[in-house]
Amino acid sequence: VVASWTWISRNITAWNESPVPAKIVIEFLNTALAKSKVQLFLFKPVLKVVTEAEAKKGTYNIFYGCDPAEILPSDTIRTQIIPLKNINVVDVNKELKTILDDAASKWAINTYSNAVIVTEKASTIYRLVCIFKVLDVQAADRLKVAVFSLKYADATERAKVVNELFKKEQAAQPGGRGGFGDIMRMFGGGGGGR
Repeated sequence: VVASWTWISRNITAWNESPVPAKIVIEFLNTALAKSKVQLFLFKPVLKVVTEAEAKKGTYNIFYGCDPAEILPSDTIRTQIIPLKNINVVDVNKELKTILDDAASKWAINTYSNAVIVTEKASTIYRLVCIFKVLDVQAADRLKVAVFSLKYADATERAKVVNELFKKEQAAQPGGRGGFGDIMRMFGGGGGGR
C-alpha cells in the first residue's frame, strides 16, 4: 500500500539479484529522491511519502542511542536522542553550531537527562555520534598512572610543587575555557571564544 505520491515525477530503476531488506530499499530510495525533497517511511504495510519539512517535524524516525554502528549514513531524515555520560550538554550546545554548520540543522538539549536531540540526515547524525563517541569518555579511561619513587627528594616539597602546577593549570582556563572547547578545537571546531 502506498500513500500520497502525487508530487513525485521521477523514474527510479534498481536491480539486485538477491533479496534486499525493506530498510535498505527505503534508505536507497531516500538517497535517490533527495533532490525531490521527499522522504519515504515504512509503516507496515503502508509506505508513506512526505516532504523533507514534514519529515523533520513528524514522528516518523525517532531513535535513541549513541552507537554509530546502529546508524546507516544516508539521506534519510531522522531524529536522534543522544545521551551523554561525561560531557555536559550545556557545553556541547555551544559547540554544535560549528559541527552542524547547515542552517537547516535542528537540535535541542535536555539538561535533565543530559542528552542532545538532533533532527537531520542520518549521515550528519552518524558523524555527530562518531565525534561524541570519542569525546564522551570518563577521564579515568584516558588517564595513565605512574609511580615514581623519591630517593633524594623531600616528599613534602615535591607535593607543594605538584599542587602549584595544578593551580597554574586551573588559573590558565578562565571564563569556562578549556575542557570541551579545547577538545573541539583539536577537531577543527570553534569553542570557548578563543
